[in-house]
Amino acid sequence: MSITVELAPPSVRGVLNAHLQAFGDHLKWLDDDATLRGLVDELEVGESGPRRVAELAAIVSRYTPFDEPAVDQIREAFRHWKHYLDRQFAEYRDARGVDAGALQAQQMGAARARALLIAVAVLDGAPSEVVLDACDELLKKLRANPSARDILIGPELQDLIDRIDAELVGDTITITRKSPGLDKAVLERVWQQRPQLRTPIRSWLESITTTGAVANDHLDRVADVLVRLAADLGSLETLDIVQKWLTQKSRHRTLAITILERLAISNEVGSVVRRRLYDWASRKSGVDILTGVAEVCAGQLAHHSVKAALSRLRLLIGHEVIAARPAAAQALRQLAVNDELGDEVVTVVFDWFERQDRRAGALGLLALIDPELEPSTTELIRSIASAPERAQALRDAWSALISDRATGAAAMTVAENWFAAADAGALDPEVVIAILAPIIRNNLSSDSFKDFVTQGSSSETRKNLIVSLVMGSSPSIIDASANKQ
Repeated sequence: MSITVELAPPSVRGVLNAHLQAFGDHLKWLDDDATLRGLVDELEVGESGPRRVAELAAIVSRYTPFDEPAVDQIREAFRHWKHYLDRQFAEYRDARGVDAGALQAQQMGAARARALLIAVAVLDGAPSEVVLDACDELLKKLRANPSARDILIGPELQDLIDRIDAELVGDTITITRKSPGLDKAVLERVWQQRPQLRTPIRSWLESITTTGAVANDHLDRVADVLVRLAADLGSLETLDIVQKWLTQKSRHRTLAITILERLAISNEVGSVVRRRLYDWASRKSGVDILTGVAEVCAGQLAHHSVKAALSRLRLLIGHEVIAARPAAAQALRQLAVNDELGDEVVTVVFDWFERQDRRAGALGLLALIDPELEPSTTELIRSIASAPERAQALRDAWSALISDRATGAAAMTVAENWFAAADAGALDPEVVIAILAPIIRNNLSSDSFKDFVTQGSSSETRKNLIVSLVMGSSPSIIDASANKQ
């Protein structure tokens, strides 16, 4: 028998009360003011979801004192500054009775004002010189850059700032200090009502953020814009800019990874972005791209969906672009020692080896058990060694890697790291010998075994393992004989 329970959506008042419970005076204001009450009524009779109601609550909570100018601002902000934007983008639509020269000057002045508005929307709070240079770059992208004549007869800087109701605060330009959210509304309006501008604006965003370009010192601000364009407006073409940032150094790359993390777990475009990450991981992409995917998988994506993160790391750990593998290994180690995710990560990596992808599983296990790269994995090693089935799977994986000419040296390096960890007291020497003795005995050729015995470190644990191999004794027998001496 199946039981179906229909859940009613939360009421408008319920959502408002939940979001404004710490703002009792604001709730009373909503009830007392006729204009604000009208906004609530609109939400109740319409089909707006809780997100729109929460948006109204967030806007209301920003304003005090409770006066008429604040009410006007709330109404405008809630309607995404529609009246303001109607005025800005329709002001010069008709210019009749004006001679051709004056008309051209008016049109160029309008174009400069609108380009400045878009530039401020992207770089709100940046120095005026940066915003104006970015504005000029946008006009060039649109092939509308003014001539010297246009600049001479057109509006001055202060006129342009006044036209878009911006403020000069010190040496910076802003449209959000007195109109919070206006920057988002401007970009939303342009994106929805002037789709022909999307491609040149994306190209402009890319050009002004290259190393040394005008907005290079304001990448955080532009990164937020890229996230909004992708998540709120569905402009996933901005991922092309993010991909190029991944190939650059320092700040660009760090922000690119942050952007991908935010988008990969977003409700709006998360599934599409995760598919893009999978496509990058499955192709012969550049090392910077592949390692970037690994870093994204090691972050919030794994907490959102460990399955999604590990499926991409499985592609990367054994990727044909060998230089990308260390980043995948580091991501696996980082997740494996996480208190919340560790058990599931280890289980999945063992499953790779036993059922899905033997090579990826072997490389993944080896990555998880290298104490030199991640000292905290010693606890993980002890956990694996104490479970007979997992210990045997580890021997099988290690044996496969030692036998493979391409991975044999790396596998033996991890063995040497185990010896060093045992000598330092981080691992139990008996556990180390019990795991490694059958691996080395069964998988090294006679020449390799001879080299192993006669060369290598002076590790005490290593010496005991060699004695156990030569004499065919177990570690406990060796310890007993040593104690007698």
